[in-house]
Amino acid sequence: MENEDIQGDAFSYDGYQVVRGEFFAHVFEPSITFNNCMVSLNTACLKRLPDVDYVQILINPEDKKLAVRPSSEDEKDSFLWCTKATKRKPKQITCRMFFAKVVQLMEWNPNYRYKLLGCLCQLKS
Repeated sequence: MENEDIQGDAFSYDGYQVVRGEFFAHVFEPSITFNNCMVSLNTACLKRLPDVDYVQILINPEDKKLAVRPSSEDEKDSFLWCTKATKRKPKQITCRMFFAKVVQLMEWNPNYRYKLLGCLCQLKS
């Protein structure tokens, strides 16, 4: 296939559709992924909370929103969300019951993979 520039009226955008932005990687935005009875948070989440090893996941069933809250190891329902090696990495956490509840609440297909983009919220003290 030769590379040649098309100039003038030889090209038109007619018939093309804009590809939605969510189809592209969002490596610098915090996200949570649900897939195959597992949940994982991405590296962007870890970078936004560099001193946090344990978190709790909260869910608002009315608004259908999730929140990830930093916690300590000894807090009820907290879990290790990353490896604690020299370079922290996200962990895939198996959670069959939680996965099933989220799929039911959100009316998702359990055979699909869902990736939710998030944002960092800081509460005023």
